[in-house]
This record gives sequence, C-alpha cells and structure tokens, in this order.
Amino acid sequence: MTGRVLTTGWLLVVWVLLWGSLSPAVLLSGLLVAPLCLAACRLPALGTRSRPRALASLRALGRFAVDQLTSTVDVARAVLRRGPAARSAVLAVRLPERSVPPSDLLVATIANRLSLTPATLTVDVDRPSGTLLVYVLDVDEAGLEDARRDVARTVDEVLGAAGHTGSRPGVRP
Repeated sequence: MTGRVLTTGWLLVVWVLLWGSLSPAVLLSGLLVAPLCLAACRLPALGTRSRPRALASLRALGRFAVDQLTSTVDVARAVLRRGPAARSAVLAVRLPERSVPPSDLLVATIANRLSLTPATLTVDVDRPSGTLLVYVLDVDEAGLEDARRDVARTVDEVLGAAGHTGSRPGVRP
C-alpha cells in the first residue's frame, strides 16, 4: 500500500513538471490521472534485498555531480583536440560475486549511472554472467587502467549506496 502511495505521489510530481504549472487544475487532474495510470499499467513489485545507506547515497550523488562536470570538460577537450581520432575502449565490468546477487533494479541503476556520465556508455548487460560492457571515450593504453578504476569505483559507489557491500568488481578490457 505504501508503495502505491509513493508511486502516485511520484507520478503527480512528474505530471506537475510536465505541465510546468502548480495550478489547482493541474494538481486535480494529476490526482485523477496518476491512479488511472497505476491501474492501467500493473507494475511488478520490486523486491529489494538491501537497505539504502543515506551517507553513502549522498557521497555517490556528490561524486556523480563531480563526474558530470569533469567528464563534460574531458569530452569537450577530446572533441576539440582529437576530433574523430579520439581513441576509445570497451571494458567488461564483472559485478561482484556474492551469495545474493544484485537485483535487476540494482544492475539497471549501475548501468544507467555509467551511461549518464559523459564519455561512458553501457553497451550490454549480460545478466547470467553478471557482466556489463562499458564503452569509454578518449582512452589510450596509458589511461586504460584509470578508466578501469573509475568504472570499478562507480560500481562500488552504487552498490554501497544501495547497502549491497562486498567484494570489488572485476574489470577487464
């Protein structure tokens, strides 16, 4: 029941943002449309196996903001300096093995976090092997190890924020 109330509230916020107005008509129509959307689109329950950590979530959010700024500058520099000659790589990121593997929601969060940062893109998710293929822009042989560390750090931050601690992910080119 709490999940439906939170989802309805979230849909109402999205409705208000879409309309760009906080008028009574928009609020009332959102209160009517949100439950209809939930009734029409029955979503499966998302079971979580861990409890989110507030401090780790704030740290991961801050790191995400820093990554946005630095990666944007790096992409601009690569485009202006090297243009089409910028080198790239695809890294295979193996999620940490545990007795309880990360949920689909957590794997999707990791993949999206990596893709939302400029200069990286999650190309493929292989759920049975727990491997993500991540494209990294403007990386050469010397910077490949730094790219591996950055991707592994990002995976660790998301897992830590979700309260899913354990061994480090394995990253290979």
